[in-house]
Amino acid sequence: MLMSFHIEDIHQSILAQIEAFESHSLDFLFTPDNHPYLDIDSIHACFEKEWETVITFLHNKDLMQDLADTIFPKQPYDLKLIQKLHDIFLSPPLPHPFIFLDICIAKILTEISGKYRKRVSPQLLLELLNFYKLRTPEFLIIIKPILQVILDREKSFNHAIKSHACEVLINNYESEALFIFISCTLDIKEEEKQVLFQSLTAFQKIYRKFLELHVGIPEKDLISLKWFGFSYDQLRRKGEWRDSFSNLVRHFIEYLKKRDKREAIRIGRFLVLRFNNEDILRLINYEISRDPDLSHGKPLTRFIYRQIYRIMQEFRKNYFSRISSLTGGFRGSPFDLDSTNRYDWDEEPENCLFRPGYTQISIPQPILERWEETQNIQRDFLKGLIQEKQWN
Repeated sequence: MLMSFHIEDIHQSILAQIEAFESHSLDFLFTPDNHPYLDIDSIHACFEKEWETVITFLHNKDLMQDLADTIFPKQPYDLKLIQKLHDIFLSPPLPHPFIFLDICIAKILTEISGKYRKRVSPQLLLELLNFYKLRTPEFLIIIKPILQVILDREKSFNHAIKSHACEVLINNYESEALFIFISCTLDIKEEEKQVLFQSLTAFQKIYRKFLELHVGIPEKDLISLKWFGFSYDQLRRKGEWRDSFSNLVRHFIEYLKKRDKREAIRIGRFLVLRFNNEDILRLINYEISRDPDLSHGKPLTRFIYRQIYRIMQEFRKNYFSRISSLTGGFRGSPFDLDSTNRYDWDEEPENCLFRPGYTQISIPQPILERWEETQNIQRDFLKGLIQEKQWN
């Protein structure tokens, strides 16, 4: 009877965590059957399905006690926790309950960022973040605890930990999803949002140095021709597009406030064609924050973000429609598919390295065999750049 009580306590605790997730009414971003952007109801349904399997092996007293100690800690976590998580979630027969595992790790990170923030090993934090590097977790499960680690409000974490937290987000999610979610999060102060924007943008710039594929102006011309009927160079020379970046963003917002979607979409398409997604969204966030008619909780603000998000997604479908005949992978960067090569490059196209599983296309075996070696080289070089703060 005591074991059943503890099992139901665990069940209810996880359900309470799921109910606390916030999607900020971004229904254009979080939807059913859209991994890793499942909505809250879908995450709940996935967990309940996993629970039916998990409950069968929780009758093992040792596993049940380890899980209870993880979810209801009475003392600071230590490195033994990593093996316990493997034993509970990854040792039993397939299918592994990954939603349940990710929620537990998010709970642990929240505890570590709170009452245990100065009482755990930095190595434990790195090991926990490594779980999220092996596969892509659901956005709404991990976003809040990861942002808490990056913000480090209590100044408890070293630079390496915050760097790994940024890497988790950059590797797994589109920049527009990250920036829109952060912009619409009301319990993050404006100055903290700028810290997050700068941190994530900095890491994207570093990864572009290694993983960009220069597809050249012809690709951009194809999209420009489809959207505007002119090549990209012809489009840029037109007087209506010679305004400043900030003015173009203001015009985009003003047209949407007037419900003139047609003109707003024209400006939005040019912005997405010309500038990086993260820079566009940072400026939109700034303009919204200083506009008395807008706030991040209003439907009109979500309408603005919905329109720019759709344009950015449209750019992705056009830009990454071509597949490399050499590798069988998308001709684009695995880390930053949204903002690659929008400026005037004159370099020759370079080879692109692919992270297995990211593009959902079969990767040739020779590339897979060289992947670990390549990653180690990149990791060592990136550590040097990060330590020297070479962001540009």
